[in-house]
Amino acid sequence: MGKERTLVGGILFALPFVAAGGFMLFLTEHDLFDALRMARWQETPAVIQKVESVYLGEGGSITHATYHYEVNDQAYTGLRVAIGGKYDTIGSFQTRVYQELTQHQALGRPFRCFVNPENPAEAILYRATRWEMIFVHCLSGLLLFGSGGGVLAISVKKRRRLQEQALQIEHPQTPWLVNRVWADGVVRDNNRSTLWFALGFALFWNALSTPIVIAMLDDNGPRHNPIFYVMLLFPTVGIGLLIWVLRVIWRRIALGTSLFRMTHMPGVIGGELRGTVEIPAHIQPVDGFRVTLRCMNRVTTDSGEKRVTQETVLWESERLQAHETQDGNPEHVLLPVLFIVPRSCRPTDSTQPDNQIIWRLEVKAANTRGPRYSSRFEVPMFVTADSTDDVRMADGASDRYGHAPRLDDALRDSGIRVETRPDGVIRYTCPPARDTNITRSLTLFWVALTGQIVAMALYHVPLLFPIVFGLVDLLIFFIVLIGWFEWHRIEFAPDGVRISGGLFGLAGLHHLNRGQIVAINVESGGQTKNHKTLFVIRVRTNEGCRHTICTNISGRQAVDIIAADISSRLGLPPPR
Repeated sequence: MGKERTLVGGILFALPFVAAGGFMLFLTEHDLFDALRMARWQETPAVIQKVESVYLGEGGSITHATYHYEVNDQAYTGLRVAIGGKYDTIGSFQTRVYQELTQHQALGRPFRCFVNPENPAEAILYRATRWEMIFVHCLSGLLLFGSGGGVLAISVKKRRRLQEQALQIEHPQTPWLVNRVWADGVVRDNNRSTLWFALGFALFWNALSTPIVIAMLDDNGPRHNPIFYVMLLFPTVGIGLLIWVLRVIWRRIALGTSLFRMTHMPGVIGGELRGTVEIPAHIQPVDGFRVTLRCMNRVTTDSGEKRVTQETVLWESERLQAHETQDGNPEHVLLPVLFIVPRSCRPTDSTQPDNQIIWRLEVKAANTRGPRYSSRFEVPMFVTADSTDDVRMADGASDRYGHAPRLDDALRDSGIRVETRPDGVIRYTCPPARDTNITRSLTLFWVALTGQIVAMALYHVPLLFPIVFGLVDLLIFFIVLIGWFEWHRIEFAPDGVRISGGLFGLAGLHHLNRGQIVAINVESGGQTKNHKTLFVIRVRTNEGCRHTICTNISGRQAVDIIAADISSRLGLPPPR
């Protein structure tokens, strides 16, 4: 009961931060649209009648003014000074406004105001966008909204965890019933949650960025202000988010929501995971479906001021060329699934939120017309009374459930070419640009950022901004070069081994005797956006040198198969 009250208190504590951040973002949006609306207002002479500076304590001061102006021989009185109003206390702007208006009032000189031609009673003295204020309000709003939203999400998640712990007490022998998603033995794919997250985030971001884009197209836009170019990052990111959400929506409409109906609940460690994936679309992949089951260790750690979540593959099994069964309904696909899970694997465990064991079933079909099919399901895997140390797949199961990856499958999926030359030399080649999706996205972002830096130079922005942005641009450019032009090669010849490659082949050519090579190492090389681990294969010599021979191999089974083949050609045991 005490923990429940603490979590409710955390939720109540976070709500003011979310509200304050939302209010700051609303002010930003309101001021930007005000500036766009006033860009076509007509300039009209105005007589300053009264000026005063109101001290707001440590928050600075605000300038109030009363002025008269005429439109079509009719007199009007205006009170609005600047767009930000009482919330604009950033920098020395208010001091300059007070001094300028006081001077015009003392000398009796007319000032200028901007009048709405459709409603002459509406006027303002300063209509220029205050980009310093916009930047501070936007940054403050994002920080408040993000921090409050993070505390709110964590509190809600922990509250749900307490409810699950209560269910665990009720069902000590059936822990899979704790998760209501698994209660009926039907698991939905996670594409729906991805869609809502992508849609909400893209709409929020672009609602904030749209006025900045319009201001860029305006001839009177403040291109001389360096803060303006910092703000250009928002629409640049917004374009990428729109492309992402459109792709997600297209796939959602075309493919619908897939279901995994488990034959037995739960899946058994030391037994099998069996069921049927129902796809509400007519998909006929040329090479069949690729079905993968992974055991993942999801670890969340505190790194300074942010939390970092990393997923590591503990066990993986894959079936290729799996084919659907026919039930007479051409509008959907039924895909049978069967995996044998060894007794040594760890069961599903979410008792520690920062160190979880999750099991993920993934179904893909790349060679199809229209969008590529991909669905992921988090499935329950537990030790039960049916668990055994000796479990095997029945003979002939490959005909229905697909076969395990072979060497040619691993090489094809990794984009690695193996050829035998007329002189008997066997050549392994990892060509450049094998992962074009990531490289293409980075290239587009680099082009957009480079264009922004060029614009800064053309409009003589202070040198600090092009230098800072230029350093980031160079780093991205280097990563892009690696994606498009890095390659590796190993040749097995009778007189030894030749290793070459690198970026533009600059790593040089290395001749090694077979006796110099003591091991083939498989190392983690990062993760994809879908948390799939990428691996690197390196040769280690008796002198301690390491030479890279293959990079960006996706999937544990694939890299183990390729590494085992290379090891056998060198007369070495397969890497562990």
